[in-house]
Amino acid sequence: MGGFRKIIDTVCEKVSYVSMAVTFIMMMMTTVDVVLRKVSVRGINGSYELTEVGMVTLVFCAIAFLQTNRGQIRVGMLVERFPERARHFLEGVILLLSAAILAVICYATYLQIGKQYEAQLTTSLLHVPIYPFMAITSFGLLLYTLAILANATEEFGKWLKCKPLRDGRGERADGQDERANG
Repeated sequence: MGGFRKIIDTVCEKVSYVSMAVTFIMMMMTTVDVVLRKVSVRGINGSYELTEVGMVTLVFCAIAFLQTNRGQIRVGMLVERFPERARHFLEGVILLLSAAILAVICYATYLQIGKQYEAQLTTSLLHVPIYPFMAITSFGLLLYTLAILANATEEFGKWLKCKPLRDGRGERADGQDERANG
């Protein structure tokens, strides 16, 4: 499973560079737009629309990279109180459920690509087609789903490596206190 994890991490990192580039372009465009509005009467035509489609690219090209680095915000007040073995199992189950939900969303987004292409949906001012950004969204969600699956397999691997507890007090089978080490 290490090879799968390595491939996902590498692809997500490379795709995150697209997100960084789009962020830089959006910052420069917004800065130039503001300066032009202050200096002259007009700014950059369609800068708002370009920012909208840029945000789609930025978010969906970065979210999988964030997951591979475990950068998502987590609230673990309840789970952190569990013994190590139970915690890894529960984390794995939660990640599997998340991946299943994301897979459905990814598939629905994928179906929207064709519908938006057939309908020839575009932005209102610049007439930029919408379907390529739906494709970016679908691809980003696919990477995100795969990153979550990789994390789930890691958690289940940790669960299998943990020794079962002898009792419910957090004492490990090897005699070490789980809560003191955890």
